[in-house]
Amino acid sequence: MTKNPDEKNPYLTVKQAADRLILKPSTLVNWRYHKTGPIYRTHGNRVVYHIDDLDEWSDSHKHQADQPRDRKKQKQAKGEEQ
Repeated sequence: MTKNPDEKNPYLTVKQAADRLILKPSTLVNWRYHKTGPIYRTHGNRVVYHIDDLDEWSDSHKHQADQPRDRKKQKQAKGEEQ
């Protein structure tokens, strides 16, 4: 099977993966040591991350901010204000 030269490599080095996740490479190294963080692979003696695994890991760490609180509505709901 011949690979299309225009096709981008889906595997990223530790530095590239860290850049993609806006982290320091040492953070990924630390997470690997502690068996946490995104899934990684070893190709020979190189550690690589697949783009899809990085995106999946990032998506699994989404957080939504709480809705802004409206103190007046809270007081009305409690019957403290008329």
